[in-house]
Amino acid sequence: AALRAALAPQVAEVLELRFARRLSDDEIAAVLDWDVGEVRAAVAHGLEASRARFGAFPPSQDKSHEGVFLEAFALDPALAVPPKRGLREPVLASGSIVANRYEIEGLLGVGAFADVYRARDCEVTGHVVALKILRTRSADARSVRAALRELQLLASVFHPSVVQLKDHGWHDDHLWFVMPLYRGETLAQRIARAPLTRAEARSIFEQLAEALATMHRAGVRHQDIKPENVFLANLDMDAPGLDSGEDTTGPARILPVLLDLGVAAKDAELVLAGTPAYFAPEVAARFARVPDPPPVGPKADVFSLALTLLRALEPRPSAQLPAGAVDAFVAFRAVQAPEPPVTPALADLRPSFERWLAVSPDKRPTAESFRRELLALTRPQERATRRAAVLRWLVPVAATVLA
Repeated sequence: AALRAALAPQVAEVLELRFARRLSDDEIAAVLDWDVGEVRAAVAHGLEASRARFGAFPPSQDKSHEGVFLEAFALDPALAVPPKRGLREPVLASGSIVANRYEIEGLLGVGAFADVYRARDCEVTGHVVALKILRTRSADARSVRAALRELQLLASVFHPSVVQLKDHGWHDDHLWFVMPLYRGETLAQRIARAPLTRAEARSIFEQLAEALATMHRAGVRHQDIKPENVFLANLDMDAPGLDSGEDTTGPARILPVLLDLGVAAKDAELVLAGTPAYFAPEVAARFARVPDPPPVGPKADVFSLALTLLRALEPRPSAQLPAGAVDAFVAFRAVQAPEPPVTPALADLRPSFERWLAVSPDKRPTAESFRRELLALTRPQERATRRAAVLRWLVPVAATVLA
């Protein structure tokens, strides 16, 4: 990480493409529109910087300077290259009016294909929404159908824990649609502070599993379940009395919501997408071109949800390979399940996670069965509570009998 911070951004990009993404010098030159000589000079500069910092024996697993850059650009989000800001103009400016109804108040987030804005609904006093707009114009019938695909999937599923479609339309040939504006934080932000307790995890993931089962019954796969795509909406943030000095102590009411159906697919569609660190093995097998891979179905979502649960209970880097190149990681995931919990406090959950994260989808439960099996999270506490209740009853009775 220290070496990366010392590199010029363009050099860092070349080193990532060369050592972590395994592109050749000619391929990098084509991607960046550089001369091959410039690419080779950047690679040489990076290797020289590594030698100057680490000497002849760098701290990579294979003790090579090439290994330094392979590990430096791993999938671990904590080591990710910061996104480049200011290179992309926003589709909408603050104050813009969409459909003569939604006034843009500010940018909430930027995704791979769309921007999400906070917008005021001019027809409903005091009402704000999230407005998502695709950056690419839909200029022909084919691109229009592709743009409408996420809307159709959103409209086909109704569950409180699946983001809901409220309105949609076209603005300057850009498709936009409106969703509720939730107040709270993502699961990724929550677990960055501390792991979830077992009780918290059961409450959140039972609702998510139920939402996932609803999607699967509608024939829809989410395909990109991860902590960043789970939003923990705080239902008490807009409650009366929050800012009036009234006592609002006590646990907040949290509604977990599955976000971003941009890469969701119907069961009949052979559309594969998602985040490599949360790929199910059967999805990874197709990207890695493993011969005769298992079919991809709803249980791929169950795998990703179970892995998200594991990271919520026991946060650690998603990629367990020190060599974090995408191709190497995906090939490994195709044949190897993630390690179950390693901390002693979660030892009783190892058999459950071994089943939930099995390489073979046939060994995993459905989303509905997974929801029921989440009872295992609080079973030890429930047993301890029952024992304490029995003792509270037994001790006075025994004392009375002895007396």
